[in-house]
Amino acid sequence: MFIFQTNAKEEPRDENAWFTDSKTYKKGEKALPDFFDEGLQHAPHKLLAWATSGYPKSATAITHYLNASGQDMKVSLTAPEWQFILHETVVPWEKSSARDDLQKYTTWEYKQADYKSDRADIPQEYKDFRARMAKNGFDLDKIENELKVGQTRSMEFKGKNGRIYRYAAEKLNDKHGDYMMVYVDRKWRAGNDGWERMDMVPGGKNSSDSSVPFTDAWNLLGYTTVARRKLTESEKAGAPKGAEYVYRVEETFDFAGSRSSSGGVYSRTTDKFTAKAIKKIFPKAVSLENAGNGKMGVVVNSQWLESVGKPFNLVIAPVYVNKFGRVLGEAKPQETKKPLPMAH
Repeated sequence: MFIFQTNAKEEPRDENAWFTDSKTYKKGEKALPDFFDEGLQHAPHKLLAWATSGYPKSATAITHYLNASGQDMKVSLTAPEWQFILHETVVPWEKSSARDDLQKYTTWEYKQADYKSDRADIPQEYKDFRARMAKNGFDLDKIENELKVGQTRSMEFKGKNGRIYRYAAEKLNDKHGDYMMVYVDRKWRAGNDGWERMDMVPGGKNSSDSSVPFTDAWNLLGYTTVARRKLTESEKAGAPKGAEYVYRVEETFDFAGSRSSSGGVYSRTTDKFTAKAIKKIFPKAVSLENAGNGKMGVVVNSQWLESVGKPFNLVIAPVYVNKFGRVLGEAKPQETKKPLPMAH
């Protein structure tokens, strides 16, 4: 999930409203002119747009999160963004755009680190994953010993947020010997409401702040849940020709408990001008690092982010899809439903 972040019929609050609610607003307001060329005055929300590399959806979501109203926010996904998400629901994990993230654990690497005298050489994410699986009743060492090379075992459990998590443990062999790899096993699961759901679907492509297609959607959704339902014959009459399914994204935008919050700090790379302005606004919450090529890293304490923002539901219009997996356009409003909690 990304990370910095009225009555339903009312327009969202002004993008810089959260600054007016902040105790640091007056201090930041006085400091801002020091950084603006030729005396130009830029509203604080402009800094957020710059800090997020101009990605409009994720920048708006960050601002809405920091507004801390907790109210729903409507957002539109483009047809190519939808097409990317649908593609990720059908590709095998090894061909996924997020393969490196989906491959959670490799016992060969764990063993190599374990053999060293410095236990810190074992990646923390491996330690965390082992602890998480053990908490849910899965002994990875026992599973590895039971599996034969070429075999795969699927594991499933329900997380504290109510979502179903599926993993696949696969026994492999190479020049280093036998080892086991554990990765996310994405499968459609039937619900009791007529919808099928798939968790841990990449909502976009993580590009480490590079401006490439689908990065904005990744910053907005991260790993998300996709739901689908077959249309009835009567529904097809009011849908585009060839429509077979209606798909929707079920997502809550939150920083607390997200993948990024677990790191202790969160950073974005931006230009020096923007970085220094943000530092002026939040002198105690932000630190700066040289990122090279005229850029700076804006580093924020995760606990501070968690304490400032408030999660909210992303309301994304569902889409009609044909049997070949092509998006045919937005579905009718009544197809929407309150999203489930975020998948961490």
